[in-house]
Amino acid sequence: MIKQFVPQEFCLKCRGCCRFKEANSVWSPCLLDEEIQELADKEGVPAASISIDRRLQPIANPDGEGFI
Repeated sequence: MIKQFVPQEFCLKCRGCCRFKEANSVWSPCLLDEEIQELADKEGVPAASISIDRRLQPIANPDGEGFI
């Protein structure tokens, strides 16, 4: 799991970050090699979910517009 550096009470007030409006957002997390390996090994995240530039590939929000 990716560590959360910002306390939840602040994070949930943010209008950016994980609430992407476009698929190729500058807010998309860029991962370290260790994080990619941990996601693959422990969380079962498929390699196709991570782009060549080490960013998580967002998926369409099933509840409406934007990406998660």
